[in-house]
Amino acid sequence: MQLKAKALARPLLAAAINRDWHDVARKLVSHFYRFSLPAGAFDLVVSAGGDTAFLNIVLAQQLDAKGIFIGSPRRIQPKKFGWLLTLESYGTDNNIVMPLAPVAIDPHVMEQAGQQLRQSLRIGEQRLLAVLIGGDGAGYTFANADWRALAHAINALAEARQARVLLTTSRRTGEQAETILQAELNANCLADAVWYAREPRKIMSAFLGAADAIVVTADSMSMITEAIHARKPVWVVEPQSSRPDVRYRQA
Repeated sequence: MQLKAKALARPLLAAAINRDWHDVARKLVSHFYRFSLPAGAFDLVVSAGGDTAFLNIVLAQQLDAKGIFIGSPRRIQPKKFGWLLTLESYGTDNNIVMPLAPVAIDPHVMEQAGQQLRQSLRIGEQRLLAVLIGGDGAGYTFANADWRALAHAINALAEARQARVLLTTSRRTGEQAETILQAELNANCLADAVWYAREPRKIMSAFLGAADAIVVTADSMSMITEAIHARKPVWVVEPQSSRPDVRYRQA
């Protein structure tokens, strides 16, 4: 599935759905999305993430199925969904409020990946601290001083816990922040590191499975949620400039 021309598509699709212009909404979906469906009847249309919200509603109507959408309704009126699963309440009968967002993590697979990582790193039962680093977003802004402070805090925590560190940056971290972190982190405490801007690797499941505790930056709700689902102690850290909106704070 692909949604093209996002800046144009979203307000047009939301307007058509909110006004119950079903034919218009179907035509817009066929124009903006590229997808195919297998043959047969359908009982449920389940999706997550903003780009799928419009398709969820239109397909549920078209297929005479129940729609289940996981995520914020944003521009769409909440009542237009079949079932709307969110972290905050929208006050409609179809809204199910969850304590945590569901994530694509299988605990068994995660633990298995963690054991394999420990074996490949040859660190046995050494305590491990997973550090998940995001970047600017959701009302959080990281200055160079914040990256230095974070590196120093990681060094101190690893020393206090007699642990080594599994660290990964992300798409939003950026090369400048990575350079600061590399300069300030104690290289001896790093068991493994992924510098996403230079050499990305998909290792989240293995890091979470191997870790005894987790540090995650506050800007990424998805990383925080994945960390909590790992069922390990979690620290969430904020930069000095922290101005998330009310909805984010409530979640």
